[in-house]
Amino acid sequence: MNLTLKFSELYNDEGFSDGTCIDLRDIPETNSYCSAQARREILDRILPYPLAGIHWIDSGDYHYASEIFIGRMQEPFCLALVDNHSDAQDGAFEGGMLSCGNWVKVARENNPMLVESIWNTPTLTSSPQIPVYISIDLDVLSPEFARTNWNQGTMSPEQMEEMVSRIAEGRRVLGIDVCGGLTVAKGASAADIRVNLQTRRALGAFLGRLLG
Repeated sequence: MNLTLKFSELYNDEGFSDGTCIDLRDIPETNSYCSAQARREILDRILPYPLAGIHWIDSGDYHYASEIFIGRMQEPFCLALVDNHSDAQDGAFEGGMLSCGNWVKVARENNPMLVESIWNTPTLTSSPQIPVYISIDLDVLSPEFARTNWNQGTMSPEQMEEMVSRIAEGRRVLGIDVCGGLTVAKGASAADIRVNLQTRRALGAFLGRLLG
């Protein structure tokens, strides 16, 4: 089941929706950093829905939602991150508040089902029988193809899709999430929105075919 998680006005600005919409805009303490209380509320709202499918999780400011999704895993799995950033930094605050910059590190330290995590490579060392969860940030793309509020990489959509295909080859894909974009409130122009929406729709079609 595909889910569209609205933390901000991003998808309203773009006119984008895919599957079931979950409105999270009323939850405080979610922008870039996620308090423990906010994490519990987000988890409560996504729990009724299966992990399988495509999860659209708003801009890169909310990439930490990936950690909440994979925290529900009931079997050993690998995490494949396609992102211009490793998202494995130390926490900025005492107590390790979950954030868009440290969620991979938090998952490595606290998720007993996480066997292996990789970043911008299709190479997994774990057995092919171990399934994979794929997390994508559009900031891995060149600004020609995506406009975000984070420094960006140089990939084309074709290069990104090739990497994702190689990651998924021969493995069961438990779920895929996608973040990245730019809101009008953070300076998006009509051209920015048009580019992002075109890329998002094309990526959604590709991922839908990948998941079968």
